Amino acid sequence: AASAGPKCTKVSAPLVELGIVYGFAWSPNGSRLAYQATQDTNNIPELYVTTPDGKKKAKANPTLVPFGSVQEYAWAPDGSFLAYRASQEQASLNELFASKSDGTGNQKISGPMVTNGDVQSFRWVPKGHRLRYVADQQVDQQFWLYARAPGDAEIAKLSGIANVMAFAGAFQWSRDGARVAYNGYQGSAQEIPVADAAGTTHLKVTGTFPLGGSIYQFAWDSKGKSLVYLAEQEINNQGNV
Repeated sequence: AASAGPKCTKVSAPLVELGIVYGFAWSPNGSRLAYQATQDTNNIPELYVTTPDGKKKAKANPTLVPFGSVQEYAWAPDGSFLAYRASQEQASLNELFASKSDGTGNQKISGPMVTNGDVQSFRWVPKGHRLRYVADQQVDQQFWLYARAPGDAEIAKLSGIANVMAFAGAFQWSRDGARVAYNGYQGSAQEIPVADAAGTTHLKVTGTFPLGGSIYQFAWDSKGKSLVYLAEQEINNQGNV
């Protein structure tokens, strides 16, 4: 007899007319899938979780304000939480939130924002479930690096300078989570400081740059002992490692 072939199961929930699933991500332990979709309302991307068999589905964010949306999301390394950046409470304000893996226990991670403040980017620490994020939380257009775990009462400020670069990848954790390197400006000069996990010590690891010199890329080695960076440290428009 001919083989029936592999079984295909739709795990996302029914969509509204013209609804779209934009993407998905497995939890690290494989117990859940997260996906972003305009499932309930057209043009309003929200975040959902489901078991791989599609039998247990839930929305990971609460009801959004009108014209609010979920921007991006990421699982904690241990799969216990799902973090996301969204305009959840104000349509023009992106903040950081987290829910448990089953979509319950929603919590705001970022602190109170000044007018026009925003969370620009975030990352989980490689081990555990602490989050680091860049935001102009206290002064508009002054971007600092902050840390908080779901359930923590306090938010820690990690960076020692007030102008951390806001793009994704502007801060990199060592593999063991003991140190964080971040790209920012001290006055008009770009530099990479390294801070410990509590943000109590800061060490500038880059050299002196010519006026206008830029840092393009940086990364820790696999053991978290050395940091390599590509930059115009000696001559403008000439990057070296």
